[in-house]
Amino acid sequence: MGDLLSFLGAWLITYILHSTLLLGGIALLEHLRFVRSVAYRETLWRVALVGGLMTTTFHCSPEIAGMVGLQKWKLGNLAEAVTQKTPAKAIYYANSTRVVNIASKTEAGSSNMPIGPADLTYASSERIAFRLTITLALVWSIGMLTNIFRLVWLGLQAQSELKNRVVVYAPFDNDFHTAPDVKSAKLPTLSVAPNLNGPISLPNREIVVPEWVMDSLSAKHRQAIYAHELAHQLRGDPMVLLLLHLLNAIVWIQPLHRLARQRLIHLAELQADAWASQKCSDPRSLAECLLICAERISSSSQVAYGSAFSSQEALVERVERLLDGTDLAKPGRSYAVQFAAVLSVVVALFFLPGCDVDSKIAYRTGEKVSVTKHDHERKGEVTIRRTNLLIRLTHQGRFQFTEGNHDVDSLEAGGKFVFEESQGSTKRVYTVTSNINGELERSFLLNGKSTSIDDGVRAWLANALSRTVRESGF
Repeated sequence: MGDLLSFLGAWLITYILHSTLLLGGIALLEHLRFVRSVAYRETLWRVALVGGLMTTTFHCSPEIAGMVGLQKWKLGNLAEAVTQKTPAKAIYYANSTRVVNIASKTEAGSSNMPIGPADLTYASSERIAFRLTITLALVWSIGMLTNIFRLVWLGLQAQSELKNRVVVYAPFDNDFHTAPDVKSAKLPTLSVAPNLNGPISLPNREIVVPEWVMDSLSAKHRQAIYAHELAHQLRGDPMVLLLLHLLNAIVWIQPLHRLARQRLIHLAELQADAWASQKCSDPRSLAECLLICAERISSSSQVAYGSAFSSQEALVERVERLLDGTDLAKPGRSYAVQFAAVLSVVVALFFLPGCDVDSKIAYRTGEKVSVTKHDHERKGEVTIRRTNLLIRLTHQGRFQFTEGNHDVDSLEAGGKFVFEESQGSTKRVYTVTSNINGELERSFLLNGKSTSIDDGVRAWLANALSRTVRESGF
C-alpha cells in the first residue's frame, strides 16, 4: 500500500508541475492575445489538458521513462535542500555493512578502524519525501471521494428537476433537416421541463427547455434557442462538460482546472452562437434570447449544468460578437495550430522533469526474495527485502562476475549493472557501465553523494554481492 501511495503522490506532484506550465502557458497566450481565433484557443486548451495527463503518465511509467531516458527530480534531494539538516556523523567498517551513529568517537568495543565520516542527510530526506508523498496521496484521495459524492448529489438533484419533462415536437424542427451539416438522424429529442429556468443540452442527445420558452417567446426566438442547443449537441459539448467536471473532481488538486473548464465552456458557447446565427440568419434574435435566459437563470436557484452565464464579462462578449458579427464565419481548421499544440506537448514530455521518490526506503518487516529474467537473460533484476534492509540488483546486457562473485568482471557493450543496498539510514549504489568498446566504468554513491571506490567500498561490495548471489541463486 505504501508503494502505491508514494507512486500516486509522485504522480500528483509531477502532474501539478506539468499541467501548471501547460495550462498557465495557454492562459498567458490568451491574456496577451497572441491567439484570437475561438477555434484555435479551444484547441490549445484541450491539448493542454490532455497533454498534462499524457506527459505525467509517461514520466511516472518506469518502463517508458527508462526506455526514452526521461529526466526526473528526486524528491529526497528537494527535501534535503528544504530541511537543511545538519549532517549526521557515521562510521563505516571495511569488513561490514553496519553503520554506527556516534557523536564524536568510535563505538566502545569496536576493534575495526573506521574508513571515514559520511553525510546521512540524503537517506533521511528520502524518508521525509516518502512520507510527504503518502500524505499528499491520502489528502488527494479524501478530496477526490468528496468531489465525486458531490457530483453524484448534483446529478440526482438535476434528475429530480428534470423528471417531469415531456417530449414535444416543435414545428421549427423541420428548419434544420435540410442544413448541409445536419442529418435527420442527428437531430436530438426536444423536451419541456416545468421546473427548469433555462435551456440545456444533455449527454443523452436531448435538448430540454423550460415552459416559458414555448409559452412566452416568439417563433424566431424559439428557433434561435433550439439552433444554439443543437450546435452543442453536434459538437458533443454535453459529454465534454461532463468529462471536465469529472476531471476536476478527480484531479482537484490542480487549481487551474477551474480556469480551463470555464474557458472551454465559454469558447464552446461562442462556437455555438456562431453556428446558430448562421443557421437562423438572425444574430440579433439570439442575442435577445441570451439576455432573457441570463436574467431568468441568475435570479433562480437552478442546478448549475454549466457556466454559460457565470460572469457578466462572458455574457457581454457573446452579445457583442453577435451584434457586430465578430468571428461568426465558420472557422477553417488550421493544421499549423494543431501541429504546434501537439509539438508543445512532445517538447514538454522530454524537457519537463518528472518527480520520483524512493518508496523502497520504507522497509517492510519479513523476508522477500524475487528474481526476474527476460530478453534471453540479457536483462534481469534481483530484490531481497528484509527488516530494515533492501537489496536490489539490475542489469541490462550480459555480464560475468569475478571469481567468488566479488565484482563485475565483464559487461556487454552498451550495458549497465546497478547494485543498490539500503540499510538503516544508509543507501549505497554501485554502478558499472560499458561503452561501445566494452570498456568498464565504475561509480559509487553513498547516500546520494559520489564517493571514490576505495578498499572499504570494495570490501563492502564483495561481501554484499556474494551474499546476494548466494541467497537469490541469481
